[in-house]
Amino acid sequence: MWAGGKLLAWSPAKDGDRKEFKIPIQSAGKQQIHVAFVLTAQSGNVAFHLDGKPLQLDNKEESIDLYCPYRTLLRSIALMPGELEAGSHTLTLEWKAAPGRVTNPHVGIDFIWVQRR
Repeated sequence: MWAGGKLLAWSPAKDGDRKEFKIPIQSAGKQQIHVAFVLTAQSGNVAFHLDGKPLQLDNKEESIDLYCPYRTLLRSIALMPGELEAGSHTLTLEWKAAPGRVTNPHVGIDFIWVQRR
């Protein structure tokens, strides 16, 4: 079900915890980063930063709620497109919150992809 048969499971301990990913960009230009997440009953809100600066979602929201109480779903989330220079960039996920009934939060990340715009 997951890309390559594996899923990255991140277990943030508290609000503000962060997970970083290096994103290689082959050539400069307008690009859009997408992240394929798992939505579960143990997930919550995640915000994004690119190279240390806040990055909104494509719909201009500041974070995404990955909580889904009844089943496991996979969703590709589009981040705001922007001009990126060639080279390595850092995408940071920041844990924001979870519903009160989530006692052992985790974020499932299937894959990250970059679309040239």
